[in-house]
Amino acid sequence: LRPNTQYFIRLRANDKLGPGRLSNPVSLNTHKPAARPQLFIQEGDTLHVPPLTPFRISCNVTRGDPAPRISWFT
Repeated sequence: LRPNTQYFIRLRANDKLGPGRLSNPVSLNTHKPAARPQLFIQEGDTLHVPPLTPFRISCNVTRGDPAPRISWFT
């Protein structure tokens, strides 16, 4: 599909009883492609931490579309 383009589609259900009737046309608009998020890790690319030592990493998102959400998993 092309970005920022309007499309018209018709839908049809298909189940154990066979195909259903076609729907009325439905209009859909595609969005612009997502922008790659740009992240900035303040501590740099490498962080050396001794074993069993707590540490903190700060991360800022400077752009992205849709807006990215940062989650840390432990």
